[in-house]
Amino acid sequence: MPKSGSTCLTNIIGKYGLTPVALMRNLFDATVSFCGHLRNESLIWLMAYLTDRHKNLPDAELEEAIVRLVMPWRMSFCAGWRCDPDALFVSNVLKRGGIPPVPEKVRSAISAASGADNRFNVGISGRGKKISPKAAEGIRELISLYPEFKNDPYFQDMQSML
Repeated sequence: MPKSGSTCLTNIIGKYGLTPVALMRNLFDATVSFCGHLRNESLIWLMAYLTDRHKNLPDAELEEAIVRLVMPWRMSFCAGWRCDPDALFVSNVLKRGGIPPVPEKVRSAISAASGADNRFNVGISGRGKKISPKAAEGIRELISLYPEFKNDPYFQDMQSML
């Protein structure tokens, strides 16, 4: 379950000797994924109260609603983990484990783990390029609330895609 980085969580992680792993998705792409999840999976979310009215909005309006209702939580999640010097990002998991990141082996492992009882997020990169201009501007405004990330490659790369 996604948990935002916080002092309390960092203390628990330290107490039990855990290594946090944070999956950092592009916020523009995640907006599209959240819209699809709302329409095709469930209205029940921990980040926001959403209803059938939201689910049935036109695409651009739904994207804007997701940006205003859900993405502040997601931005907080990203910011919390970006500020945790001990967080291990998925891109470094294999390297830290001493395993060379061979794409074929990664695909094979994902295939082996796939089954009827697993639900993998499609996570297709680039879908966020098509979100409405108003939704894209909303994400940029959220990012701007964290000036300490102005030069962070994660946020720079994400914004350069549009």
